[in-house]
This record gives sequence, structure tokens and C-alpha cells, in this order.
Amino acid sequence: MATLDRDKVSMAGDNRDQQTDPEIDKDFAHQVMATVGQGIVVSSEGWRFEYANPAFARMVGSRPEELIGRSMDELIHPQDLPILIQARSRRQAGETSSYEARLIRSDRCVFPVQVTGTPRWQDGKVLGSILAVTDLTERKRFEDDLKKSEAKNRALLDAIPDAIFLLDEEGNFLDYRASNSSILYAPPEAFMGKNIHSIMPQDLVELTMNNLGLARQSGKMQVFEYQLPTNGEIKHFEARINLCEGGDFLALVRDVTERKRSDEMLWKAKEEAEAAAKAKSEFLANMSHEIRTPLNAVIGLTGLLLDTDLTHEQRNYLEIVRDSGDSLLSVINNILDFSKIDGGMMELEHSPFDLRRCIESTMDLMVTRAAEKGLVLKVVLDDQLPTMLVGDASRLRQVLANLLSNAVKFADKGFVEVSVRGNAIPEGFELRFDVLDTGIGMPQDKLDRLFMPFSQIDSSITRRYGGTGLGLAISKRLVEMMGGRIWANSDLGVGSTFSFTVKVKLPCMQPVQHKVKDLIPVIKPPIKGHFQQARPLSILLAEDNAVNQMVLLQMLRKIGYQADLASNGFDVLAALDRQAYDVILMDIQMPDMDGFEATRRILARFPKKKRPRIIALTAHALNGDRERCLEAGMDSYLSKPVKIEDLQSALRPTGH
Repeated sequence: MATLDRDKVSMAGDNRDQQTDPEIDKDFAHQVMATVGQGIVVSSEGWRFEYANPAFARMVGSRPEELIGRSMDELIHPQDLPILIQARSRRQAGETSSYEARLIRSDRCVFPVQVTGTPRWQDGKVLGSILAVTDLTERKRFEDDLKKSEAKNRALLDAIPDAIFLLDEEGNFLDYRASNSSILYAPPEAFMGKNIHSIMPQDLVELTMNNLGLARQSGKMQVFEYQLPTNGEIKHFEARINLCEGGDFLALVRDVTERKRSDEMLWKAKEEAEAAAKAKSEFLANMSHEIRTPLNAVIGLTGLLLDTDLTHEQRNYLEIVRDSGDSLLSVINNILDFSKIDGGMMELEHSPFDLRRCIESTMDLMVTRAAEKGLVLKVVLDDQLPTMLVGDASRLRQVLANLLSNAVKFADKGFVEVSVRGNAIPEGFELRFDVLDTGIGMPQDKLDRLFMPFSQIDSSITRRYGGTGLGLAISKRLVEMMGGRIWANSDLGVGSTFSFTVKVKLPCMQPVQHKVKDLIPVIKPPIKGHFQQARPLSILLAEDNAVNQMVLLQMLRKIGYQADLASNGFDVLAALDRQAYDVILMDIQMPDMDGFEATRRILARFPKKKRPRIIALTAHALNGDRERCLEAGMDSYLSKPVKIEDLQSALRPTGH
């Protein structure tokens, strides 16, 4: 590689008296310029190129020899020609020039360059120039990207509703940005160069300095809220303080006044909604109590009368009264259930249950009605169904009973069949029930109305078969609460199939063998008074309603018991002072002292082994009533209207 001979080279300068060394080796100089990555051009007195190095030739898309004799006028963008002329004038005057312009490559592509020109001197005259040309494409692209990024950041900062401050550890304001200065305690420029102590109230100064210290110690963002008078009103602010790398602090201040107002409005709306829900719940409880209390007398006394010697005509009349009472109770239960579900007040239980017993107990409820109509009841269970499951057995029975009741109601001949199958899923186990009947069927175009509240397929059906139109709507809600779905298929005049799925948990996987079976009516023997002889008990009945007192006393006599009476909680405590009782049938809603308060005082007064067994009597029958009674310390729970079989069952496990 050639080396530079310092004795043969003299650099061109801007001194008019300096003369170019005629001995300079041009070939050697060209070799040097060929190794430079920057574009180099040497022009003559007429500004024509005498030499262009390879870097410049590549820049403009040509070979070096193709550029000899050309000028910059041919390469520069026409709009930048005035810049070139001005630069030449300066070089002609012996000055160095530097400018930015656009050149046009041989492929007509335009690109930016920076040109630095130095005049060439000979005998005190300018005979051309030496041009150093730098391609600015990458730099311009970087600058454009930087400008776009800065514009984007500015837009983002302008969109942020926060006022942004930079503070040092002593609380001096170093910089700020506030897109909306109206939220500030003072104009933003008033903060610059000032210390927080000279601008902000003392309590806010202490709060801010404390959070600056916490941010430094923990290295974590500190968030706090404060209030300040701004523009004639008290506003709420939220401040977020972060420690920067240099030791300063970045503080973001946001006006949260509207958020606070919204929070207050939401809280008020929540309280109003809770109050409305409580009022609705209390209304439902009172309505349940007021309706069930007389129904307890109607159904209870009717049942007692049916166990006496009656003429055929009297028995028919009483059976009509009993059936009407049961129908009215069913309507009330449906309305209450729908209201509880609609108001989000119903919760599901998650307890182990025997699937076979759950299905059979539901089928048993339908046996008598099916036998009266000559219908055969069938049950088909998949052989691989597990024995025990975890879920809400009572709600599962409610859905199944509703579908079976409808199937029996709308079928006058043939059969009603329940088939059950299932499969394991990641959440546990999914059961599918199909209830098939050979009843009147339904047209396909009206099936979409089946599960709508208070809806009937045909008004004539309502007149013939009765019903509120709530049963299927309640079933749909219950099935969905249990993670499943319900649907129906039907052919008019042929029959219907109602299907639903529910999700349950698996405590174990023990398949049992199930077979198809036909159910026949089982007539239960009448209740005899010898039950008391096997289990003698002293009983106190706490009930304020005179009719209910009579009904319950007659039921107790029917199974062989006598009972003392108390009309409120005070009477209960007074009776316990006189003598000991094995069982207290405790009405919940009594005057002066209710059943809950009486129970609390009994629990406080008597040790567990010596206190009587307390069975709650309530006409509310709402979700959570049973749990409330048990949590209050009561041992069992009966819902009005009380059935004599349920009363006998409740008295059986005394624990004494």
C-alpha cells in the first residue's frame, strides 16, 4: 500500500497567497482519496469534475470515469440549484462553503447529501474546488423517526390528564408539563425554581416530603390523595411519586374530583339498591308469613279431618279443599322462588347426595297421580353413573319434579319415562336427564316460549290444566345456576321430551348397576298414636296464632303427644323456669320476644346437655331461613304449612 510522502504533498488552504505545489503526484493523491469512504470530487475552473472517487460514484449510481467532465448542476435536484449557485459564489470568493441539498441518482432516486467545498488556488486565483460529499439518507431517516417519536410522545403527554413535575430530594421544582393547568393550585410557571415549602400548604408539604422519603427508601411508587381549594372549590387530587435514576423524583398529579363524585354516587346507588333488596326480601318474608299462616290451618285441619270418620260426600269435599290448598301452596312457592332467583337471593348447596335416592324420592311423589290416570312411570339409569355426587339435591329434585309433574299432567295415557346418563368433565361430572311423555305435545313454532316467565303455549291449556307459567322459567334458572342448560322437543299429539344437564362434583367414582323399573303406588298406613309410647316427650309449643296453636296441638295429639302453650318468648322462658321440656316447637315471628331472641337466652341460660331441643317453626320459607335458624342455635327446622309426617320425623331424632 502506498504511503504518504509528506515532502511531496501540501494541503489546499483558503490563503490566496498559498500556491499549489506543481510537483504533487496526482496519481498518489487519487489513490489516497480512493480509500476514503466519503465522496470526494475535484472540479476545475468551470466547475467540471476532473476527479470523482469511487465512494461518490457509488453514491450517484455511476462509475468514476463516467463522471469526468460533468458538473454538480447535472446531479442536483432542480429545486436546490439556487443553493449550489450561492455556495459556488462563496468558493469563488475564496471561502469554504457547506450546504445540504438533494442529488438525483442514475435510477432517478432522490437522496439528501451534505456538501463541503474548499476552493483550489493557483497563482492567487480560484481554479475550482474540492468537494466532500456525505450521504445523509440514514441520518435523515433517523431524524425523521426521532421527530415522529417525539411527536408521538408529545401527543401522549398532551393526552395525559396529569400534571407532571420533576423535583429534587429537597422539594425544589426542576421542570413541569401540564396539559390542563386549571387543575393546579397555582400557575405551573409559579412552581419553577421554587421550593415546595414556599408554594404549597404546610400539611401538603409534610405529606409530599414524607412520600418522597418513602419513595427513596423503598424504591417503589408512592400514591397518596389530598384536597386543595382550586378555582373557588375544593378538589380532590391523587399524586404518584417515582424515584428517577438520577436521584430526582417524578410526580404525577391528577384531578380525581369527578371520580370521587362518581364513587359517592355509586356508593349511594349501592346503598339504595341494597335497601331496596332488603325491603323486597322483607316483603317476601312477610307475604310468605301472612299467606302460609292461614294455609297452615287450612291444610293442617283438612288433613286431620280426613283421618276421621266421614261420609263419602264429606271426604270428597275435604279432598277438594286439601288439593286446592296444595295448589295454592305450589303457586306461592313458585312465586317466591322466582322472586328469590330474580333478585339474586337464592344460593345453591354443595352437599353429598345419593343420586338413585334423589331420583326415586322424586318419582314417588308422582306415583299416585300417575296411577289415577293409568300411566306407567319408568326410570332408566345408565349403569356407569356414580352412586354419590356433590351438589344441591333439593334443587335438582325441584327441577325434575317440575318436569315430571308437567309430564303427568299433560299425558292421559301411555307412560312417562325418566332416563339419566352422564359423563366425566374437567369440572367433575355432567348429568343429563330426559323426561319423555306420551301426552298432548306442542307445536314446534311455540317451543321458544316455554321457558319464559308467566308464559303459556296456549291460553286454552291454562284454562284446562291450570298453572302460573313459572315452573319451567324457574327450572331454567335453576339449571343454569347449576352450570347446565334445558331444552325441549315435541310433536303435537304425540308427546314431548324435556332434557336438561347439570354439573356436579365427584366425591368418588363407584358405578352402580341400575335397571329399568316401573313404579306402582304405595299407600302409606295412617299415623297411629302409639308413636308417643315408643318415644315419650314433654313438649312446649311456642306459637302466637290461635288457629295454628289448635292445628299443631291436634297434630301432636294425633301422634300421641300433649303440649303446653306459650304465646311469645317471655312465656317460653317463664315455662322453662317452672319445669323442664324435651322439645320446644319455636315459632320465629312472635310478639314482644321472637323465637331468635328466646333461643339466644335459652342457650345462655342452660348448658348443652340440659337444654331442650329447639325445632324452628317459620312461615317465611325463604332462602337462608333454615341457615339462620341453625346458626342461632336451633336444632331443626319446619316450614309452614306443617305436615304431620314432617312433624313426626322432626320429633324422632331427639338426641336425649
